Amino acid sequence: MSTLRAAAVAGISLFLAHVPAAGQNRLLAEIPIELAHNKTIVPVTVGGSTLRLILDSGMPYDGVLVFDTAKVDLTRFPSLVQARIGGAGQGDGTPALHDPTAGFSIGSMSFDGQSVIVLATDIYKGFPNDGVIGYSVLGHYAVELDYGARRMRLYEAETFSPEAGWASVDLYFKDNRVPWMDLRVATAGEPPVVLATYIDFASGEALELLEREINAFRMPATAGERLVGRGLSGDIYGKEGRVPRILVGPFALEDVAVMVTPAAVRSKQEGADAVVGNGLLSRFDMIFDYAHGKLHVRPRGPGSG
Repeated sequence: MSTLRAAAVAGISLFLAHVPAAGQNRLLAEIPIELAHNKTIVPVTVGGSTLRLILDSGMPYDGVLVFDTAKVDLTRFPSLVQARIGGAGQGDGTPALHDPTAGFSIGSMSFDGQSVIVLATDIYKGFPNDGVIGYSVLGHYAVELDYGARRMRLYEAETFSPEAGWASVDLYFKDNRVPWMDLRVATAGEPPVVLATYIDFASGEALELLEREINAFRMPATAGERLVGRGLSGDIYGKEGRVPRILVGPFALEDVAVMVTPAAVRSKQEGADAVVGNGLLSRFDMIFDYAHGKLHVRPRGPGSG
């Protein structure tokens, strides 16, 4: 079990955010969430069915992906066409049905004219969750995840400013809408090195080190191989390891369980040293603030699960 404590971190761009002017942050919605198996679950109504969707920063477009045709009434989507959806793994992708303008809702909020993709395969049949949602939420709002209150709060993005007590780490984007952050990581007893990482919020792992012939980090000792996850292009296997320290803003996580996965199979993101998952980030309450290129974090309080 890793420990979390404050640490002086040189070379990471962060600040304690100022208190916003009265009324500056406009709260648009408050939505119940669940943290299950290191995944953040959001209730989303798609085609008349309320589904448990994983919040996924790796889904870089407006819409939802549903894992099983049995979960929705396909007659509610008159514009379905056949498609093939790619993702992590070595295969050619997964057959699917796609309605580009169907829309869906979250609580009282309607997301009209957005894609609904339904997988036409049993690749995720029996999976405990029903699909994923990503940029529809993360890309258009400042998104606060309060695990103690089990609530997701959506704020107007452009005018958002975090209250005092949040530490902020830079996010950046490359050629798509997937968020990146630089982490300082000590992998094998050496001083921490800066790794270019992207956030896969659907991953339940803390950190997946991407193994290539030449790496930006020292390879930690690893144990037996296990299944890390099932991507849209196939299964992903990795080796278990531990690293002494991961620094997130001013906070240090120590003795963290990680996975080492082959970059060619795990990642479609060029130049990534590692993948940050919900297994690490959910140790904090956080605010995704794409509009200002920030991830605001604070340690979760006692009793927050």
